Amino acid sequence: MKQAELAHKIKELAFVTLIAFCAMPFYIGYWAVFRAPDLRGHPLNKRAEARAVHTQPGRLLASGREEILGRVPVGKGLWESSYNSPLTYCHLTGYDRQTGLQLSLRSLLLEPAGQSDLLAFLESPEPVGNDVQLTIVDRAQALARERLEGQRGAVVALDPTTGAVLVLASAPTFQPAGVAKTHESWELFSTDPASPGLNRAVQGLYPLGSIFKVVTAAAALETGTVSIDTEYTCNGQITIGDRPLRCWKASGHGTLNVAGALAQSCNVYFAQLGEALGIEALSAYAQRTGLFDAPALPLPPNTVSASRLTTTQTGDLASASYALGQGDLLVTPFAAAQIAAAVANHGVLMQPELIQAVISPRGQVRQSLTPTAERQAFRESTARLLAGMMESAVESGTGRAAQLEYVRIAGKTGSAQAPGGEAHAWFIGFAPAQDPRVAVAVVVEHGGSGAGAAAPIARDIIATLLE
Repeated sequence: MKQAELAHKIKELAFVTLIAFCAMPFYIGYWAVFRAPDLRGHPLNKRAEARAVHTQPGRLLASGREEILGRVPVGKGLWESSYNSPLTYCHLTGYDRQTGLQLSLRSLLLEPAGQSDLLAFLESPEPVGNDVQLTIVDRAQALARERLEGQRGAVVALDPTTGAVLVLASAPTFQPAGVAKTHESWELFSTDPASPGLNRAVQGLYPLGSIFKVVTAAAALETGTVSIDTEYTCNGQITIGDRPLRCWKASGHGTLNVAGALAQSCNVYFAQLGEALGIEALSAYAQRTGLFDAPALPLPPNTVSASRLTTTQTGDLASASYALGQGDLLVTPFAAAQIAAAVANHGVLMQPELIQAVISPRGQVRQSLTPTAERQAFRESTARLLAGMMESAVESGTGRAAQLEYVRIAGKTGSAQAPGGEAHAWFIGFAPAQDPRVAVAVVVEHGGSGAGAAAPIARDIIATLLE
């Protein structure tokens, strides 16, 4: 190698070494500062695990600072979780430090004060974690549990303007302290055919039935398939291909436009919308809204499901079934609540938030909720039309069981065909209709009628949240 080439190679090596040397502080700073909480709380960090055993854990609090998860001493420097209102919050807290929010919020609940709050560390050298205040409204969460008692289902309530999760309830419930107490108790829990460990609010996948007609109407309006004045006639049934499809009202609804069809939940009208749209266009529209994606909630991996919108079925009958919320379409109750929330918020879907604040051991708020718009799910004009239709559904249509005397509610009922029993009962809605502060979804497995089983629960949850 010539001397000039050798000098060039040495310069290249020196330049690379200089770049690496300059980058090192940024690399170390990234892991030491920005990723430090994750590293300290990571289950595979043995030093963190040893320290966590002797850290007084922070508490989980509801939005009014009611204690959900506490701590009790079990020995010198050792702590165990204590569950307050265990049946109300079991699906959120989990049953040990490796499940539920105890796992996913581990880095906050077990982060020692000395790292971020020097005064707290000096006052109490014993490591103390942060309290985490959730957005959950205690009295509404408790009511949801009570109303679902003895049934299988879920209740989700959101603040449509901030994305705050106000209720996240699933039934059946379980006693978290007893799940892993013995081998026998774990076997009973894990093999229970009612699946009490399943958080149906974010993991359960259900056919939507007629509440999906809100999305079908939006797709038809926004693609120009119909206008608000487009009319079809319902005589009680329609033949699609060689198959009759019946409306719930045997005598038929007569001639309706899309607003009247949604208020009356007319199957014949929406079956024709499905035919006009086609299953591929309707499925693609539903996916574009983002309403059915797995929500970015601070829950453990694999405990939040995404809805299933794709289908292998084709043809007019499949399109009609899809438009009615049947067929291969499966969604979570959380996604159903987001439909109502997006309509209520002028078509804007807010990023869902479960954490209201992170509070240091000295009571200082270290982190607080910042509302963030996730996407425009519906056009504002479409959302305005849908809101009016849903208000009519409660005022004079199928959703009258959700009415309250002192506030106008907008909503939509649904009864989704399900194997092994009666239809699943659904209701989605929001209130007050003109200035929404609450959006809600209720599903009762095999509840039969959405108006009979789900709407009254939604009405009472709305009333409690508006107090």
